[in-house]
Amino acid sequence: MSFLGNFVGRLPLKVISLMNFKKRKIWNRDKTLESWNAFVEACKGLRKEVRRVKKQKIRSKLSKNTKDFWKEVGAIMGKSNVGIERLEIEGKHVEDKQAIAETFIDFFLKKVKDNIGDYSPKCWRDVCNGLKVTEYDQWEDFSLEEVSAAFSRLSNKKSSGMDAIPGFILKELMPTLLIPVRVLFNRIAETKLILEIWKIARITPVLKKGSQSNVNNYRPVSNLNSLAKLFELCVLARMECLDLDKLMGRSQHGFRPNHSTNTAVSTVISEISEHLDNKDTVICYSADLTAAFDLLRKETLAEIMVSKGISIHLTRIVFEYLSTRYGYVQIGEQRSCVREIKLGCVQGSILGPFLFNLYTSELSRIISPWQTIAYADDAYVIINDKDEKNLIENFKITMTKHEKWLKSIGMISNRSKTEALIFGGDNIKEIEIEGVKIEFKDTMKMLGIWVDKNLRWNTHVEKTISKCRSLGYAFRFLNKYLSRKEMRQMFLSHFVGRLTYGGPVWYLGTNFKQKQSIKSVYFKQIRIILRDFNRKLNRERLAGTLGVGNPDQLFFSLTSGFLFNILTSCFPTDLFESLLSRSYFNERNEGCMLFFRDSVSRTSWSNITTVAHEVAQKWNFSWINISKYVFKNKIKVFCEGKENPFK
Repeated sequence: MSFLGNFVGRLPLKVISLMNFKKRKIWNRDKTLESWNAFVEACKGLRKEVRRVKKQKIRSKLSKNTKDFWKEVGAIMGKSNVGIERLEIEGKHVEDKQAIAETFIDFFLKKVKDNIGDYSPKCWRDVCNGLKVTEYDQWEDFSLEEVSAAFSRLSNKKSSGMDAIPGFILKELMPTLLIPVRVLFNRIAETKLILEIWKIARITPVLKKGSQSNVNNYRPVSNLNSLAKLFELCVLARMECLDLDKLMGRSQHGFRPNHSTNTAVSTVISEISEHLDNKDTVICYSADLTAAFDLLRKETLAEIMVSKGISIHLTRIVFEYLSTRYGYVQIGEQRSCVREIKLGCVQGSILGPFLFNLYTSELSRIISPWQTIAYADDAYVIINDKDEKNLIENFKITMTKHEKWLKSIGMISNRSKTEALIFGGDNIKEIEIEGVKIEFKDTMKMLGIWVDKNLRWNTHVEKTISKCRSLGYAFRFLNKYLSRKEMRQMFLSHFVGRLTYGGPVWYLGTNFKQKQSIKSVYFKQIRIILRDFNRKLNRERLAGTLGVGNPDQLFFSLTSGFLFNILTSCFPTDLFESLLSRSYFNERNEGCMLFFRDSVSRTSWSNITTVAHEVAQKWNFSWINISKYVFKNKIKVFCEGKENPFK
């Protein structure tokens, strides 16, 4: 019962009394039926009381966020991340919280220093001398509408920086703070002087993977002051008004409206399948960047921003915001000393991802004529040729140019960790570039989706099913204490989210056997929730009882929404143009756009136009001029198994 005591804190008196009664084992001394019956009743009562206490504690956690809830459930099952209690570094064990915090800040700074060597940041005056800009730079003050929009975009999370003011409190006080905050922001923009407290970040080590005691398995995430985040949102809104395709290039899918990991991987797969249909051999590789966000140099960023047409006034504000920054690591209540952070774009900030996208926006031009698809610091380069010798030579030249460009902007690429796949060239196993061998693997993980060299989805389906099955124990445990409605919420948020991740990209390309495996693990979890262990209900009744659709309906709904967003927003541009070039109208039903199928070969089943061809066949209604809300409702009605809206 020790785990129960750790979970609920102080045990209730009734539980302690029953536990003591069991320990005395009176029935073993008396050898009477009455004492034995009393012992049995005590055991039953103890189990019932323990279950009640557990249920009360678990249900109390439902009022908090999902992360805390699952952390508490993991504590009961002995699987939780209990926090950083000990670190191992250079063969030494560190257990003191203060020492752990100091170890982390030293490690993060040393990692950056080892990659950049001696680096002396420049002041704005030195940078400005190198900018050949003669146009008059006019600046307009932030309006009340801009500041109000920034308040609306501010996150409701409870995290905060040194000010200890969560974002949701600022949002609640918006009517009172709107005018004073606008005056403050305009004063800062006019003088280009950023408050010093805004430049101090509270750094939290976040475990990437592996052992919790290994310092190398952590990355730094900064928590900033809420007012600083609000100011970042105002600056970001000014830059988002510009042409983002011109600023970042069409190839960048990270942290942009109407872009996602799905659009990025879909673009990669579509490009590869088109080349394979043309009988080309294709190489797709991804360079591994070391501490990418932490190596951004503000001097180079300023030059890029001005060359992209961003005003010098706005560029200087960003430059000053990134200059003379500081940070400290906090573990529990203990803090490390505050250290200077000379470069980087602040992981965890609102402006950071946008600035990094600008910083790496020239990659597609450097790699030209080959296609580049990027999501933040993950970039995938596609090289194709009918002749394998030319393909190998182009690969070597492209890799060399890629690494040379990365070095010119201060980025570090680890060639030994470069991942590469070759499609249609089974004879090529590895390529050596300047003494480093790059092996072609059978599979590669693209933004959480496993792709193999034959454009099959065996590996991804197997890993997804394995990950979903691992939730079975948690569902069995929770099912004892939660209501069916609450279990349905857990099922949709955790199980379905894992199962359907990237579904618009890969599900249509799976075969019958893979679809059956997905359905099997899906309905098995529903049986656990409904406690239908004797299999009295068929699959249709299982889904109807829990109030969810079957996997085909779920994936159809996701894919429909994915395609509808592309066609109505016209972004990403490459995918939209590809769909538009293969579209036609059904004369019998005005307003119904359909799509030609690219190819009948199996490799093109995951091509965006083939996906659109298969899905849009069911959109037998006028969908071009309807709103996203109406379209979503029509798809929802269909997926719930009600009257078919497509007739």
